[in-house]
Amino acid sequence: MPWSCAHDRSGLHVLMAITWNRCAEIPPVVLELGVKHGLVCYDPQESKVYLPPHFKPKAGSRFRSWFNGIRMLIGGIGIIAVTALFGSAQELDPHGTAIIADGLSRAEGIVVGRFDRDWCLPWFDGWHCSGAIHVEETLRGEWKPTDALAFRWKERYGNSCLICEKVSRLHRRSGIWLLTKKGIVWEIGGTAATPCGDPLPMDSRDAVMLVLRQRAGG
Repeated sequence: MPWSCAHDRSGLHVLMAITWNRCAEIPPVVLELGVKHGLVCYDPQESKVYLPPHFKPKAGSRFRSWFNGIRMLIGGIGIIAVTALFGSAQELDPHGTAIIADGLSRAEGIVVGRFDRDWCLPWFDGWHCSGAIHVEETLRGEWKPTDALAFRWKERYGNSCLICEKVSRLHRRSGIWLLTKKGIVWEIGGTAATPCGDPLPMDSRDAVMLVLRQRAGG
C-alpha cells in the first residue's frame, strides 16, 4: 500500500499521506487526477500549491488571478492535499499583496516575534505542549514588546498524517504572526501561502504595513 494512513476526506477535501518509498510513484497520478477534475493539490511540507490549468495566473493579471483563485479555494472547491510531493509546483508567494490582504482580512491580531516551545509532556492521548510567541512588535492588537503570548496544544505520538497539528515544528521560528480568537483563546492563523500557521517572513513587513494602511484609509 502507498498510504501511511487512511485518507481523511469530506465533500470538499481529500488528505493523502504517502509512504516515502512510494513518493516518486504516486504524486504524478494524484496530480493527473487533480488536473482532470479541476482540483488544487497542496504540499503542506513545502507550502506549495499545484494549480489546475484554469487557476494559473494569466499574463498581466498576476495578483488578480491569485486573489480570485484564493477566494474560490476558500469558498469551497475540492482540494487534494498530499504530504509527500516532489517536482515543480506553482508556489504562492507569501510576499504577494493579494495573499497578505486575504490573510489579514481574517486576522484579529498581528504581531512580530519568535515562537518558542517551552515543554511537551507525555500523556495517554499524546504529547501535551506549551509554548509562546515572544512579541517584539504589535501591528494589530494591544500587546507590548516583551509580552509572551502563550499557547497550549496536543500532538499525537509517532508520525502524524496531519502535518499542521505539529505545532512544535514552529519552534524558534521568527516572523509576522497572524492571530485569530476562538472564544477567549488566541490561535495561530495563516494565509493561503502559509496555511499551517507558519509566520509570514520578516521581509514581508512592508507589504503587511501597506495593506494595513490601505484598510485604514491611509
